[in-house]
Amino acid sequence: MTIKAWIHKETGLPCFYLDGPDATAAVYDGERLINPADTANQASAFCDPLAPPGVATTYTVGTRRFTLTRRGEGYAITSLDSRQRAVVSYIGDDAREYDTRATATDINARRTPVIRWAGVSAAYTGRLELLAYAEESARLERILEARQPVIAVHSHDSCDLADCDIPAVRVLVITHATSQRTGRRDRVRRQWTLDYKQVDMDEAAGLLGNIPVVTWGAWDARSKWRARSYVELLREFAGMP
Repeated sequence: MTIKAWIHKETGLPCFYLDGPDATAAVYDGERLINPADTANQASAFCDPLAPPGVATTYTVGTRRFTLTRRGEGYAITSLDSRQRAVVSYIGDDAREYDTRATATDINARRTPVIRWAGVSAAYTGRLELLAYAEESARLERILEARQPVIAVHSHDSCDLADCDIPAVRVLVITHATSQRTGRRDRVRRQWTLDYKQVDMDEAAGLLGNIPVVTWGAWDARSKWRARSYVELLREFAGMP
């Protein structure tokens, strides 16, 4: 039996390695399934990019439990796999709009229209306002240019408000973005406005799939083509114990 759980030394994400009889085991954070079903009965390694930053998260693997705390910057916009991330400062009021999907139909026999609601309400839309220094602003541009959903990370551990109602992790589709230089003179900084549509967290699992612990690009860039086993790569590039 092989189950390893640790924090990735580069991305700061909780990671898992399953092998042997546990190769197809499901990993849960409460009711949230971390790894999609796998019947291949082969060793697997994956990360959890939706883990809240700075907060201990308890994962269940069969009858075993592992408590891991995501490491890294508390406020960021990241790619889906969290390998690209821009450290930001959130400003503004976290404005959101909600569509209840209620349709009103007038009929002759009633003064009040007949109301019909859709089976579920629509995902909300909103606007993020944030500040990013030059190098982080350039990273944010690259993340947006990838034309994929992004993850907005907001650390409750670092937030000044004890009862902060901003979700620690949100998956968003950015529909429009603008930026402009701020008046700061000692260092380049941009103020960004990101209009978005929220992605339901349960539906986001289909977008994420299994987030690899070590990518081909990372191995190709740094391995110098020296032969290694997959377990060796996990230890060298990700810090697996």
